[in-house]
Amino acid sequence: MANIMTPGLTSVERKSVALEEGHGRIRVLAVGINAYPDKSGFPVLKKCVNDAFQIVSTFREIRQLNADPNHIVLMTSETTARPPHRGLIIDQLHELADGASNADRLLFFFSGHGHRIAKLDDHFLVPQDVFSDEKPDALISMKEVLSILGSSPAKQKIIVLDACLSGPLLLGKKLHAASFSNEFFAKYLASTEGIAVLSSCAADEASHEKSPNPKLSLFTYHLIQALHGAPE
Repeated sequence: MANIMTPGLTSVERKSVALEEGHGRIRVLAVGINAYPDKSGFPVLKKCVNDAFQIVSTFREIRQLNADPNHIVLMTSETTARPPHRGLIIDQLHELADGASNADRLLFFFSGHGHRIAKLDDHFLVPQDVFSDEKPDALISMKEVLSILGSSPAKQKIIVLDACLSGPLLLGKKLHAASFSNEFFAKYLASTEGIAVLSSCAADEASHEKSPNPKLSLFTYHLIQALHGAPE
């Protein structure tokens, strides 16, 4: 990696290199699922594959994001070599986490169905090979995702969920962020220590597909705009 004092660099180039060195390389796993089995209870989606594809493209194209080109993985319901089945997604999460150094950053992006099961204090991501909407072992537990990524030596771990019901549980209330209690935040942050989780909606809300870009879901559209530095 270049040193910020390398002769011949402009001030803008030196600033870019300094940001890259400060941030560390980022390893990316992006999953997008449109197609689900007919009998699974989960309807077909339209934009999730393209959401994941555009996330990967953005990290490949924007140098300032400092992605590691050898560790950008795309899994969609249209990729035959690496389909987004439950076991394969979990395997790739382990690869993402275990292969990182303490100088790296991790990003796990998921666009697809999110799900909750009554009386279980967990949120689930729905893989392409889901066979039931009532059995946890047919789904991917967010507690397991947090555990896998939390075990990584990487200095930063980021989870981005463009999925329904994906936000933190609000204890049965719809509250504005400013009205969350200190106790609520302490409990929630303790469960995601060392990990930043960005979700497209609250625990009792649907995630919206309609956006200014007809090929992208609303949340992913704004996320990609932000990654490109576009003012909102």
